[in-house]
Amino acid sequence: MIRNPTFTAMKLHLFILMSLGTLLFCKPFSVCAQTDTLHHIEKDSTNATTGEAYTIPEPDEDFNIFLFVIATVFISVMIGAAITGAFAATLFLLLIFLFVSAGILSTSVIIGIYKKSLQSGFKSFLVIICSIAGMFLGSGAAFLVNKLFELSFSNTTSIISGAAGGLAGGILMGVAIFKILQIMAAAFKRKLNL
Repeated sequence: MIRNPTFTAMKLHLFILMSLGTLLFCKPFSVCAQTDTLHHIEKDSTNATTGEAYTIPEPDEDFNIFLFVIATVFISVMIGAAITGAFAATLFLLLIFLFVSAGILSTSVIIGIYKKSLQSGFKSFLVIICSIAGMFLGSGAAFLVNKLFELSFSNTTSIISGAAGGLAGGILMGVAIFKILQIMAAAFKRKLNL
């Protein structure tokens, strides 16, 4: 199963917000408990089992400051890790987009050089772009239709069938766009007497 880096980052942000909320919510109760123990009257009492006298110890203020420093460092590390993870995920997605774009462009150039025609290179570029866009749009649309109308297809089936339909529609759309651009270019040529 492929995990979505954005969803993982969102879970991390939610965890950080819940941690901060818990710390902020519990802070008034801990202050009240400390003030209560500070105003408590110390008295000697006797332990029932051993008969020894003991006193209630005073709270250590330095320990509370130490805990606050540890909590601050921990929260800072969590926020830094979340920022670093989000940056790495964004960089990874941009790198994938760059490689796919370079592959599409180089394939179109190679087809154009092989057929010795700028038109065939441009046509292959349009068909590839439209087919990829059609696959994503078709799979998303099929998934939404499956969920909205509560069809009996599984999620995998609806996504694959939507991608197949989107691929076919994208190829047809790419060819249609190329033909429309060819007709428009011929019309502009006639109009400009080239």
